[in-house]
Amino acid sequence: MQQKSTNIKVNQQDIKDIDNILTELKIYVSKASLQDLRYSASRIAKDAKLTAPVDTGFLKGSIFFDEDLEGVYIEAPADYASFVEFGTSKQKPKPYLYPAAYKEFPKLLKQIKMKLNKIVK
Repeated sequence: MQQKSTNIKVNQQDIKDIDNILTELKIYVSKASLQDLRYSASRIAKDAKLTAPVDTGFLKGSIFFDEDLEGVYIEAPADYASFVEFGTSKQKPKPYLYPAAYKEFPKLLKQIKMKLNKIVK
């Protein structure tokens, strides 16, 4: 049985179009996606503050988001933050940060997918 060969013709304009798309993707990934991450991080921090259990209010007030050279992060620096989130042998967990993140992640992925589709089309 003989294999059929497949021919693909590419002209100069096709190459320019591909180059333009790749350039836009690079710009998006390096800049626009960071904006999306910042926005999502702010929403996660806000939601975590709304759902954090309150005794003195210190935990709730300590939640923030920021960024460094590695990316965006959300933090609750109260010494006992992880004990509240995950529980202890004497205390049931009262999650506030992870549920906020799980709620936001699908929205972030949808936003990124939508923007990438616009660039590629």
